[in-house]
Order: sequence, then C-alpha cells, then structure tokens
Amino acid sequence: MQTADRGSGDGRDGSTNSRLVQPRAIVTDNVAALRLEIPTPRNLIFSMVLGVYLALWLIGALAVAPVFYAALFVFSGSFPAILFPLALNLLWAGLYLLIWALVAYVWVRATFGVERVRVTPHSLEVTTKRLWLERTEKFDAEQIGLLRLVPVTVPRWVGVLLGGQPSLAFDAGAQTVRFGRGLDEAEARLTFERILEKFPAYRSSVAVGGDLLKARLRDAEQSA
Repeated sequence: MQTADRGSGDGRDGSTNSRLVQPRAIVTDNVAALRLEIPTPRNLIFSMVLGVYLALWLIGALAVAPVFYAALFVFSGSFPAILFPLALNLLWAGLYLLIWALVAYVWVRATFGVERVRVTPHSLEVTTKRLWLERTEKFDAEQIGLLRLVPVTVPRWVGVLLGGQPSLAFDAGAQTVRFGRGLDEAEARLTFERILEKFPAYRSSVAVGGDLLKARLRDAEQSA
C-alpha cells in the first residue's frame, strides 16, 4: 500500500485553511520506506529575470569575443608584442566565464533544484539534484545520532539564492548532515514527527531543539 500527498496538512475548514500555505514536500509513504521530494524555494520572477540576463550575457560574450580578438591581432603589431595583452584578455575572459558559471549555478539551483530524502528502518538517504547534477549520501541507521530540528533563520528571498536553508539535521561520525532545504519550521516539525511515528527506532537518536546536545556538553564539562 502506497500513498502520496503534499505533506501532512489537511483543509477541513475552508473559511480558515484556504489561506494556509500548502506544504512544499511531496511525501510518498509505503510499507518499506518514507520518501520526501522537496523542491528548492522558487520565485518565478527571479528565475525568469536571471535566466534572460544569463542568456543575453552569454550571447553578448560570444558575439563580441571573435571581433575583439581579431582586432587585437590586427592592431597590436608583431606576434611577441601581442602576448602580454592577449594573456591579460584571456585572464579576463576566464574570470568572466567563471562568474557567469557561478550565476548560472544559482539560477539552475533556484529553478530546478530538488532534494529527495528516503528513510527506511535501516538507513537514511539524501539526494540533491540540480538538472543532470546529482549527489547522494547514504547513512546506516546505526551511524545516525542526534536527529533534530534546525531553526530556520534566513528570510525567504535569501533562501531562494542559497537553495533553501536546511531545517533538519543529524550527526554521522564527525560530521553534521543537514537536509530538508526549503521547509519552514512548521512543515519541518510535521516531517520530523512523521519520520519518528513511522520508524520509532530513530527516537533513540532524537533531540528536539538541541536539548540532548546541551545535556551532553553539560556532562562533558562536569566530568572534565
């Protein structure tokens, strides 16, 4: 048996819930696993404006570059004399393309980014996808410690630029793994509770708001 829904919210009172924000996560719940598909925060105007800007930027560079370098060879005299200005201009072109690529990455992430989370009794898997770029991290349940909520502290427009702020986290060895990008605190809490409800084994690693972490630090200080 498998169900799919837009998070955990329900609209029973039309006069009140019609104004509520719809959940961002698409949740698929079956017997073996809980899957969440979370699109990065979207802003249609931002994506359209930045996409047009990147296209015009690239077209302009491709149109001007051949003419510019042809004129450089024609008016710079002998070949040895042209090496220094040519090197400077190649360096400028490289920096230009690097900045364009970074801005293009922000646009791709803001327009097409998706985070997929798969939770089973034995593992937790986080996949980040940006068009054809995909990265997957998988952790055994035994590796997961201090599963917790993370306060969302950045404004929504900053979240669009950053691809969303993580709202959930856990420790795995010496690293902290963050996921749930783009969820606000209310939906993150519902997602958190849903994971624990379906897989009670993860309750042993839970700390809401960092209480367990504070307790561990306090115990460490007392034993020092």
